[in-house]
Amino acid sequence: MTRGPKKIFTIERKRGQVPAASASESTDTHAILAAVRALSDRLDAQLSAAPNRLEIDAEQASKIDLIQTEMADISGRIRATKAEIAALRHPLAQDDQFGIATSELSAIVSQTEGATEQIMDAGERVEAALEDLLSQDMDDYAKARLGDISDEITKIYENCNFQDLTGQRITKVISVLTYIEERVDAMVGAWNIKEFEAMPLPDVELTRKDEDLSLTGPAQETTGDTFDQNDIDALFD
Repeated sequence: MTRGPKKIFTIERKRGQVPAASASESTDTHAILAAVRALSDRLDAQLSAAPNRLEIDAEQASKIDLIQTEMADISGRIRATKAEIAALRHPLAQDDQFGIATSELSAIVSQTEGATEQIMDAGERVEAALEDLLSQDMDDYAKARLGDISDEITKIYENCNFQDLTGQRITKVISVLTYIEERVDAMVGAWNIKEFEAMPLPDVELTRKDEDLSLTGPAQETTGDTFDQNDIDALFD
């Protein structure tokens, strides 16, 4: 049985080409179909292994909700930090609380140093008086008692080193306060000062009084308003 002429398709007539049928053409067609079938199988396998689109969207939505919650928490903490900084050192406040604390601690160091020097000077004067008495003629009992007094004065000298120890420690505290002050100033500088204008000024009165004694200590000498000895004695009456 003879095969009739190959049917010419419209697209082939437009191109003016009529390909001849051959055995190689049939082989190529089978190869193409096999490749398409293999690609289809791979796509089906990938689609079956991939999660549902709705599941992906739900997972992403959950992550977005978590991120938004964390951002809201961070924002709230930043606002709380600003409020604490405003209470600690409001840019528009007149009083410098760090400066007040540093000044009071420095006054402690200065006044204890001055008191220690006066104690040691008084001890030296007592020692000079003892040496004068010991050079006089007196019985053994009196000399022994004067020797005891001299020993006690030596103990006073030895214990006066407390001023050096407390002075060093207070100086370290002052350094820490200065460091914190610098960090707070840096944080305030990082924000616009207008952000603090709506915040209330600190209403903490540092000069609270317990009866007649100011908790901030007596006024410093530079103010001309220091406590005298009568004021101090009155505290123990």
